[in-house]
Amino acid sequence: MRGLTIGIIGGNRSEQAEQITECDILTYGGTDQGREFDALLNESDELVILTKFVSHAAMWKAKAHAITEGKPIHYTKSINIHRILDEIK
Repeated sequence: MRGLTIGIIGGNRSEQAEQITECDILTYGGTDQGREFDALLNESDELVILTKFVSHAAMWKAKAHAITEGKPIHYTKSINIHRILDEIK
Protein backbone atom coordinates (compact mmCIF):
# COMPACT_ATOMS: atom_id res chain seq x y z
CA MET A 1 0.00 0.00 0.00
CA ARG A 2 3.05 2.21 0.19
CA GLY A 3 2.69 5.17 -2.13
CA LEU A 4 -1.09 4.86 -2.50
CA THR A 5 -3.61 7.50 -1.54
CA ILE A 6 -6.73 6.02 0.03
CA GLY A 7 -9.87 8.16 0.17
CA ILE A 8 -12.19 7.26 3.05
CA ILE A 9 -15.70 8.64 2.74
CA GLY A 10 -18.00 8.70 5.76
CA GLY A 11 -17.74 9.94 9.31
CA ASN A 12 -14.85 11.90 10.77
CA ARG A 13 -11.67 9.82 10.72
CA SER A 14 -9.08 12.58 10.27
CA GLU A 15 -7.38 12.02 13.67
CA GLN A 16 -7.00 8.28 13.01
CA ALA A 17 -5.73 9.01 9.50
CA GLU A 18 -2.84 11.09 10.86
CA GLN A 19 -1.49 8.00 12.64
CA ILE A 20 -1.13 5.97 9.42
CA THR A 21 2.34 5.87 7.86
CA GLU A 22 2.04 3.09 5.27
CA CYS A 23 0.01 5.18 2.81
CA ASP A 24 -1.67 8.57 2.50
CA ILE A 25 -5.21 8.76 3.84
CA LEU A 26 -7.74 11.39 2.80
CA THR A 27 -11.02 11.57 4.68
CA TYR A 28 -14.36 13.22 4.01
CA GLY A 29 -17.55 13.25 6.07
CA GLY A 30 -19.75 12.10 3.21
CA THR A 31 -22.91 14.04 3.96
CA ASP A 32 -22.55 16.63 1.20
CA GLN A 33 -20.72 16.85 -2.10
CA GLY A 34 -18.68 20.00 -2.57
CA ARG A 35 -15.26 20.82 -3.95
CA GLU A 36 -13.49 18.98 -1.13
CA PHE A 37 -15.40 15.82 -1.97
CA ASP A 38 -14.49 16.12 -5.65
CA ALA A 39 -10.84 16.72 -4.70
CA LEU A 40 -10.80 13.56 -2.56
CA LEU A 41 -12.26 11.54 -5.44
CA ASN A 42 -9.70 12.87 -7.90
CA GLU A 43 -6.66 12.57 -5.61
CA SER A 44 -7.39 9.04 -4.34
CA ASP A 45 -5.99 5.88 -5.90
CA GLU A 46 -8.60 3.76 -4.08
CA LEU A 47 -11.87 4.67 -2.39
CA VAL A 48 -13.44 3.30 0.78
CA ILE A 49 -17.09 3.91 1.65
CA LEU A 50 -18.06 3.65 5.32
CA THR A 51 -21.60 2.50 4.67
CA LYS A 52 -23.02 3.49 8.05
CA PHE A 53 -21.77 7.09 7.80
CA VAL A 54 -22.29 8.24 4.21
CA SER A 55 -25.24 9.64 2.32
CA HIS A 56 -26.65 7.62 -0.58
CA ALA A 57 -25.93 10.50 -2.96
CA ALA A 58 -22.26 10.63 -1.96
CA MET A 59 -21.96 6.85 -2.18
CA TRP A 60 -23.42 6.78 -5.71
CA LYS A 61 -21.23 9.68 -6.85
CA ALA A 62 -18.13 7.91 -5.51
CA LYS A 63 -19.18 4.66 -7.17
CA ALA A 64 -19.72 6.40 -10.52
CA HIS A 65 -16.32 8.09 -10.22
CA ALA A 66 -14.61 4.79 -9.41
CA ILE A 67 -16.19 3.07 -12.42
CA THR A 68 -15.39 5.94 -14.79
CA GLU A 69 -11.79 6.27 -13.60
CA GLY A 70 -11.13 2.55 -13.10
CA LYS A 71 -10.36 2.93 -9.39
CA PRO A 72 -10.96 0.20 -6.84
CA ILE A 73 -13.81 0.96 -4.43
CA HIS A 74 -14.44 -0.85 -1.16
CA TYR A 75 -17.50 -0.85 1.09
CA THR A 76 -17.17 -1.50 4.80
CA LYS A 77 -18.99 -1.19 8.09
CA SER A 78 -15.67 -0.93 9.96
CA ILE A 79 -14.74 2.39 11.50
CA ASN A 80 -11.15 1.77 12.62
CA ILE A 81 -8.70 2.80 9.91
CA HIS A 82 -6.22 0.03 10.74
CA ARG A 83 -8.98 -2.56 10.32
CA ILE A 84 -10.16 -0.89 7.10
CA LEU A 85 -6.66 -1.06 5.63
CA ASP A 86 -6.38 -4.73 6.60
CA GLU A 87 -9.68 -5.41 4.82
CA ILE A 88 -8.64 -3.77 1.55
CA LYS A 89 -5.11 -5.22 1.31
